[in-house]
Order: sequence, then structure tokens, then C-alpha cells
Amino acid sequence: MNIRELTPADAPAFRELRARALKEHPEYFGETYEHFVGRSPGDVAEWMASANSFIFGAFDGNRLVGIARCSRRTDSPRDAHKAQVTSVYIAPEARGKGAAKALMLQLIQAARRWSEVEELRLAVVVDNESARKLYRTLGFRGFGIEPRAMKIGDKYVDEEHMALLLDRRD
Repeated sequence: MNIRELTPADAPAFRELRARALKEHPEYFGETYEHFVGRSPGDVAEWMASANSFIFGAFDGNRLVGIARCSRRTDSPRDAHKAQVTSVYIAPEARGKGAAKALMLQLIQAARRWSEVEELRLAVVVDNESARKLYRTLGFRGFGIEPRAMKIGDKYVDEEHMALLLDRRD
């Protein structure tokens, strides 16, 4: 498995995998499939090129099979110490091969480039136990459950909020 930061040139592969994630697992993401596929390829490439975010991809050969995004706010000094992990997805055929852990380790290391960022935060659906277990293994700790975090049709989804303090001593 090869892990690297994605560039706008990877936008078509990212767009395809992200759309698959949203279609196959709508309960795990805040964005809907319909909203995402309504965005133009140019909009997706521009979003990927933001100076305040990065996206890593896991490749099996030349095929993108996993993604993870990290973003930070620079418009609020009181929130500048936090970055948000989102859009984590591994294609079913690539699961169980260490891609998610490798992606997250690269993402954590890259987040350290932002000297003001002291903490990574994420939200994970409470019934996604494999993701919650991975995040705990990486050092993330839960700090609360948000009941009814998302509403999909007539059903509600609860999320656990987790944080990882970035130790600056290394």
C-alpha cells in the first residue's frame, strides 16, 4: 500500500472514491451523495488545493482505495490550535490490509507541519466500531457522544467526538 498526499491532479480519482463512500455509507458522512456529485470536477480540485487542508490517499498499485482529510481554521484565533479529520474512507476491497492505519499515521505526521495545531479532532458514528477502535489505537480519546448528530430520512445517527493531543516533544 502506497500512501501519499493528493494533489488537484488526483481530483478525478478522489471524486470517484468519495462519491462511492457517500453512496455506500451515507450514515458515516455529513455530506450527502447528491450534494457532492453536484459539485463540478473543478470545484473538487479547487477544494483539494486549499492551503488550510490536505488529503492523503492510499493506493493499491495505481488505484486510489483510501482517503483521509485534515483541515484547520485560520479565521478564528481561538480555534487555531485544533484541526479536524474528516472524509476517512477505505474501499471494502482494501480493508484489513492496514490502509486506514497507514493513512491516519501519515495524516497525524503531516498535521504536525502546522506549528499552531496542538490537537486533532474527529467525529465517528458510534456503531462504526472498527473505526473507533483504530482511532483509540492511534491515541484518540473520546470526549463526548452527540446524540442525533445526523438525521438521515427518519433515522438518527449518534457520533462520538474524539481528540488526539499532538505531543510537540518529538
